[in-house]
Amino acid sequence: MTVFLSGCGLLGMSGTGELSGKSAKPVAPQEISKGNKLKIVVITGSAHAKGTSAYLADRFIQGAMEAGHSVTRFNAAFEKYHYCTGCDKCKGAGKCIFSDTVEQKLMQPLLEADVVALITPLYYYTFLHK
Repeated sequence: MTVFLSGCGLLGMSGTGELSGKSAKPVAPQEISKGNKLKIVVITGSAHAKGTSAYLADRFIQGAMEAGHSVTRFNAAFEKYHYCTGCDKCKGAGKCIFSDTVEQKLMQPLLEADVVALITPLYYYTFLHK
């Protein structure tokens, strides 16, 4: 399962870090996981360490851990990695030739994950990418 969350909708945050106004009806964790403990990978894409996307990721992770799930977080904006060049070396050896942080920190948890949560800001109604 893949979950996509964006921090742009948190405009109603108060100074206490809580959302103001009406909140969504809470969903019991067992309704989603059917009582199973899930392995969750959270990949964040914002360069703002204390921005709304980071806040959203923190709250998502907090809720997942309180429900008993294991969580691995990968902050893509603060890691060093190389874009895929399509060389296909990974198909034979099973490892990327660049041996970057994606290979070292993210790949194994990603392969074992039950849920992947992608959390990124939206700028002008689209993703910001290089």
